[in-house]
Amino acid sequence: MLIFKFAGHLRRHFRKVELNVDTPAQGLRLLLAQNHEFKKAFLNSRVKLRIGVDDVDGDSMRWHMDRHLSSGTTVTFIPVVE
Repeated sequence: MLIFKFAGHLRRHFRKVELNVDTPAQGLRLLLAQNHEFKKAFLNSRVKLRIGVDDVDGDSMRWHMDRHLSSGTTVTFIPVVE
């Protein structure tokens, strides 16, 4: 089970969601499929990713999204303000 948190304007749709998934990518796909307005807002935003207390840079984002995390890990999506 992973805990997903959202910051900024993405909080309008979800604040904190606990999902029984193995990877962040699985959870994000599930949330995007459930809420069309969230999908539009997410896809039109640049986001930073934080797994636990570690910030993930753009170069390793794909690897971190597909890796299996331990149960109870927090995955936070933070919109980048430009």
